[in-house]
Amino acid sequence: MKREELEYELNDAGEEQLAIARAEGGIIKCIAVRCVNNKNVFAHCVLCRGGDEEGYVADLVVKNVLWLGHTEPLVTVDNEPALQGLVQRALEVLRINASVDKISDEQSPAYDSQANGGVEVGVMLIRGLFRTLKLGLEASIGKRIPVDHAIVPWLLEHTWFRLNVKARGSDSHAPWARVRGWPFGHYMRCFGGTVMFTFPTGEPRASQMATWEPPTAKGCSWDTTGMQTRLSS
Repeated sequence: MKREELEYELNDAGEEQLAIARAEGGIIKCIAVRCVNNKNVFAHCVLCRGGDEEGYVADLVVKNVLWLGHTEPLVTVDNEPALQGLVQRALEVLRINASVDKISDEQSPAYDSQANGGVEVGVMLIRGLFRTLKLGLEASIGKRIPVDHAIVPWLLEHTWFRLNVKARGSDSHAPWARVRGWPFGHYMRCFGGTVMFTFPTGEPRASQMATWEPPTAKGCSWDTTGMQTRLSS
């Protein structure tokens, strides 16, 4: 029996092959969060499956939930022990946040990995668009990008951000607009393309750099909506 999302068998031999692929950088771990109310979806590359000692993954989940603006969120998670621990840590942080009045969690039915269908749809959408954008970027630079490359987390963030601001539902609104109340007003640049950039006048480096620089675009920042770039200098 094969896994639905990977080519490895769902047995001990498949688990061993999967562990080897992860160790060699052939597969990376990601976590996905999706709001079934407004259809916003988030995904992040993570180092471990579940929580970590520094609380980095839990902080990512908390940041996503707070961005959605719900005052009484209901968090649903799979029954996997690693994810259960992660969600409990995130709930602890959310309960002490002043912007959240009430928060509760809900368990998925046992032995039913498809019960959390809203997240499964989000994962499917992200996976499809991510593959398309990655193939397009590889074609433009003429090189193959391994999944453990440093650019992959940036590309993953660009993928779900594009889904949130551009994919419109039956109400003609994008998920971003349902939360913010207005459509995303910035032009979405091609990932990896060249854009013109200038430092703000108050930036200390502004007097030391040229007036305009041609950096590489790495997408928009989802929490500030500013363009994220990489300067060659």
